[in-house]
Amino acid sequence: MINWLIDILLPRRCVLCDIFILNISGQALCVDCWNKLKFITLPICNKCGSPLAPNLAMDFFIQSKVINENNTKTIETYMICNVCRTQTRKIYYKNIRAVFEYENWAIKHLIKNFKYNDDLKLCKIFVKWLLLLYNQIADKIDIIVPVPLHRRKLMIRRYNQSAVLTALLSKTIDKMMIQDALIRTKNVISQNKKSMQDRWNNVEGIFSINNKFKNKIEDQRILLIDDVVTTSATVNECAKILMIEGAAKSVNVFAIARTVAIY
Repeated sequence: MINWLIDILLPRRCVLCDIFILNISGQALCVDCWNKLKFITLPICNKCGSPLAPNLAMDFFIQSKVINENNTKTIETYMICNVCRTQTRKIYYKNIRAVFEYENWAIKHLIKNFKYNDDLKLCKIFVKWLLLLYNQIADKIDIIVPVPLHRRKLMIRRYNQSAVLTALLSKTIDKMMIQDALIRTKNVISQNKKSMQDRWNNVEGIFSINNKFKNKIEDQRILLIDDVVTTSATVNECAKILMIEGAAKSVNVFAIARTVAIY
């Protein structure tokens, strides 16, 4: 009742279009802007999380034999896109999940404000959306790790947006966060205008494990957090270091949005 009165007397503004909204439901966007967001929905690729065309989904079924904890054989059925099916590079992450399609201008605008315009109030909104993903794998995560920024870029931007997201998500779900588990050793130029091949080549060898936390990473199930995933080159390189140098048990990746047009 009190919150309802507050929203009547002091209405909030939509974080996207800035119009006044009656926020009784707890949403941060007006109805029009909410309807402009493009969520990633099933069916999706089990590996990279990219949406699959519903009319073609049956073409992506794959069956593989697995052994469960009781040491009995079972059949796991899942879908994988053609890009992941024909991938020649070694993929180190277990899977990627994102909430939104990054091509959508509305979510792109929100992420830009969060990332470059110091609009940190958006963090609470993003984490609320990331919880939708976490609820699907809540029993499969031990530690949360952000994709790191190079110290030079961190000095310019003043904060690592992935670390800000990780900190609040860690607090919300009561899981350990290791902010500096990974170190970005090279400050490469922006990936924005690079080809897919160049992006993969550009991130080779730019991360290392922080030996201070290596014993805490070993044999743990890691949740890696980034704001946006495009080709997955960056998160795969992070997962590689966590798996090989850190001896992690597995690495799942969460992002606010991912590029899907490349698929």
